[in-house]
Amino acid sequence: LLECLDDLDTQFWNHGGKLNLVEGDPVEVLRKISKHYAISKLCFDQDCEPIWLERDNAVKNFCGTHKIQVDESIGATLWDPLEIIAANGGSPPLTYSQFSHVTKGIGPPQRPMPDVDF
Repeated sequence: LLECLDDLDTQFWNHGGKLNLVEGDPVEVLRKISKHYAISKLCFDQDCEPIWLERDNAVKNFCGTHKIQVDESIGATLWDPLEIIAANGGSPPLTYSQFSHVTKGIGPPQRPMPDVDF
C-alpha cells in the first residue's frame, strides 16, 4: 500500500499535483479542507456494506449542498451490488445459483476503465 501511495504521489507530482492524506470523519474533513481548497469534484469507491451507507450518504449530502460533483465508482466488484440486490427483488442472493441467475438477467459487467491519462 505504501508503495502504491508513493507511486501515486510521484505521478501527481510529475503533473504539478500532490497526494494529500487526511483522516477523520469524512464530512468534517471535507468541511475543513473546503475552507482552504476549491473542491469541485469528489471521487470515491462505492462501499455496499450497510454499515457504511450512512457515512456515504452524509458525504453525498454535504457535496450536494456545497455544489461538489460526486463520482461514486464500483471498483471492488464486477457488478454493482445494489443493482444485484434490486434485480433480486430487494434482497441479496444467498446462493451462487441465485447470484448466477440474477447476473444472467442483468448482463455482463461493465468493461474496466482505461488508465488515467494525465
